[in-house]
Amino acid sequence: MSTRLTQLKAFLENEQTLAAALDPVDLFSFWNRAHRVPAGQCALVIRTSGERVICNAGAELTDDDVAEVVWARVGAVPLTYADLTVHSIDHHACRAEVKLSATLIADAAELVGFRNRVMGSSSTADRSAVADYFRPHILAGLSSAADGRGVGALIDIENASTIAEEVYEAIKPVAFKAGIQVDPSITIHLDAPSYRQTQRTREHRRQRRAELSAKKHIEQARQAAETAQAADLQKRLAQLTRAADASPNESMMSLIRSFDAQERAQLYEALFATCDDTLVTDRIMVGAGDEILAFDPHSLNEPLQRVTVPGEVGPVRSIQATIDATGQHRLCIGASVGIYESASDLQAGFRAYGVEHDGGVRGGMNAVTLAGDSIYATHSELGLLAWSRGSDAPARKLLEGITNEARVVRCAHFEHNNIFFSADHAILRLTIGGEPEKPQPFVGSRSMITALCVTDRELYAGNADGEIIRWSLDDPSQPSILHNGRQRSCESIHMIEFAGIERLFYTDTSPAIFARIMGDEFISRFEAGGQTIRRVEVAADLIVGTNEARDRVFVWRPSQPASPAAVLPIARITGRSVQDVCLIPATA
Repeated sequence: MSTRLTQLKAFLENEQTLAAALDPVDLFSFWNRAHRVPAGQCALVIRTSGERVICNAGAELTDDDVAEVVWARVGAVPLTYADLTVHSIDHHACRAEVKLSATLIADAAELVGFRNRVMGSSSTADRSAVADYFRPHILAGLSSAADGRGVGALIDIENASTIAEEVYEAIKPVAFKAGIQVDPSITIHLDAPSYRQTQRTREHRRQRRAELSAKKHIEQARQAAETAQAADLQKRLAQLTRAADASPNESMMSLIRSFDAQERAQLYEALFATCDDTLVTDRIMVGAGDEILAFDPHSLNEPLQRVTVPGEVGPVRSIQATIDATGQHRLCIGASVGIYESASDLQAGFRAYGVEHDGGVRGGMNAVTLAGDSIYATHSELGLLAWSRGSDAPARKLLEGITNEARVVRCAHFEHNNIFFSADHAILRLTIGGEPEKPQPFVGSRSMITALCVTDRELYAGNADGEIIRWSLDDPSQPSILHNGRQRSCESIHMIEFAGIERLFYTDTSPAIFARIMGDEFISRFEAGGQTIRRVEVAADLIVGTNEARDRVFVWRPSQPASPAAVLPIARITGRSVQDVCLIPATA
């Protein structure tokens, strides 16, 4: 078969190619003197005499007196221009997106125009060639429309159809010359991000002035009632203390539930305000690039330490505080193709543990945990991995039959002599020393598991839809939904007990951290001032979280949920994005 005939076959199979000029010497052979034009296509035959004949779908094209054949598709071609910029009369840059539909006209004269103006010296024309032909004319039409309009009128959606008509009138003549029919129903979207940001800033300032005025009046009213309220709250706390002394077998929750809803809310607030005096956190650890930064929770102006990881297995992807078999706090750091382990004070350096791979691994170890003399980690491509502490042996890949089929493998928690991790929609419990190929699945999530935590009796998880799910550890097939998501991923979930009250902390990619009191209907919010919060670590005396931009770490005190007590500008300090954050407990 000749090269040209091979190109014809490729043209027929490739819908991106709209037209091809074919040499009849190569198109026809002794054994193949004719071709039938398929549906949705046409062929322009230019004879040696100069005559031009169109062969529509179904017609037979023969080699009689043929000088050239232009084979073309005649279906509608959608074109999108998403990178156009014009300037309004008041000098604002406007970003334009234009969508239109173009169709080659199955007529001899029109296809000659297409051959000359769009194809030119090329033997083929694809969608990008048609898009490039119209681009300067569309831009000229937009510029003409922008010349007489201010930015407000340009981005006003009510003017979009009028501007689209003006652009259509600008490209209609050049479309006619090129043998292309353009659908008049062009879609245009114009936006001016810098102008909208200026407007948002002005509106924010106006709202801020109004808020400050309102807060001033509220503070004045609060100060007037402060003495009476404090006395009343102290009275209730004293009543609760007497009830606890008189009923030592009653839980704090059952005692608080004897109060009405308003009184319970005040008691919870008073109890959690004392969390600040319960010091359980020694260090805030932040991973950014190839560095670990340590902050003192009581002096957050500058990091106490900045330590660079060695680099054998890549930069930092995740960090977790764990406890080894001797009860010592350790820091486990997930990297690109392995992990690092160190003492929690970072004084003794790092030990790297690698994994054998083919060089095409993306992402990194998203969770690491210690279990006796072993280290476990999860990676969405490499699955569940295990190393022997102190050994130079590469990682062992566990449960490959399960993890190889999963799109996402993440989370790693060691509790009750079990490793808990997630694979897509399920959480798997692997018993240490049990049968390695028979993990127990916890099922029932409607989307991928994105976070989990384990208590003495229950397993909690968040998923990609933002749902909070609870299983009994004794019943992995019957979960209950504690919180209906809003199609936003839950990336952190933690259970904290304080003063006999259990609170479930979780995020759902919104500007707050939620704290649900278990056994009651109260949910409090730790506000982030409009910043979207993703990853969170929680202790009784401290809550820390990373924002969606991954440039800062937010720190809250339990008694001050309305706003962060501090914001750590990690990106400004290191020049790198925040990868993860964890809390190192204080030693007893």
